[in-house]
Amino acid sequence: MSWGPGEKQGTVLFSFDNMGEAADLETGSWPQDKPLGHHKSVHETLPFLLDTLAEYGLRATFFLEAWNVDHYPDAVRLIADAGHEVGNHGYRHESWFVLPEERQIATLRRAHERFASIGVQPRGFRPPGGISSAVTETLMAELNYAYVSPTRGGFGVRNGLAVLPNRPEYADVSYYAKAFRPFRDPAAKGTTNSATFVDAFRRMLDRIAERGDVQSPTCHVTTPLDSPERRDAFRRIVEMTMADDRLWHPTFTEAAEWMLKRDMPEIPHSGFDHWDPRGFFKGELLAE
Repeated sequence: MSWGPGEKQGTVLFSFDNMGEAADLETGSWPQDKPLGHHKSVHETLPFLLDTLAEYGLRATFFLEAWNVDHYPDAVRLIADAGHEVGNHGYRHESWFVLPEERQIATLRRAHERFASIGVQPRGFRPPGGISSAVTETLMAELNYAYVSPTRGGFGVRNGLAVLPNRPEYADVSYYAKAFRPFRDPAAKGTTNSATFVDAFRRMLDRIAERGDVQSPTCHVTTPLDSPERRDAFRRIVEMTMADDRLWHPTFTEAAEWMLKRDMPEIPHSGFDHWDPRGFFKGELLAE
């Protein structure tokens, strides 16, 4: 099928997850005696990311924990004011698949209201841990959301929402963090480094075009870009995205609104059929 106004062969949705100390606080890995408000992801990495995206003219979608509204409101506004989309990623990166339904509702609503308090209106949700639920998606429709971004699975529509998947083999952490090494593209060769990530990204673009697919490569604002190699790798993947005339690269909301006006496949809610994060969160995939 063709994608977007220009009838491209596929769609690549450039996205980011996480910012600040939110996820570390949720997992208990942030030192209790370490002060908040000075995270490198906000003060060092984010300015580089925004400058590079502006240099190449690429608009991205940032899935942020709403905790950042309460601790880094200027950074959240800066992302939106630069023309990027801000998506909902929970309040403090709660593992969505283990939350009782009533807490899912309360947390999603709280996160939405915190974003709205600074004039940011998310139109989509990426559940931390990658698994959504019917009750979550019902509330999303009430909040005028247009899409959900689960981990793995196919694209389509469900509960009045566009389903826009992301895949861990297209995420930066799979190449930079040893714990995520099992999720790398099986064709990836070499060590966990920048060159391997760039090669995997290039193959991803080819696969999207060949299959008429839509996928979201995901970087993390919290991934340190503290070496010339990592910064160069980020520039290269942005440049590759913008140079690939086969692909449409809208924000998530733009892609969702386009999809919802067309005859797209119905995606059933499949629970853990496509992705089961429970083993990873129990540490079963952490061994070297």
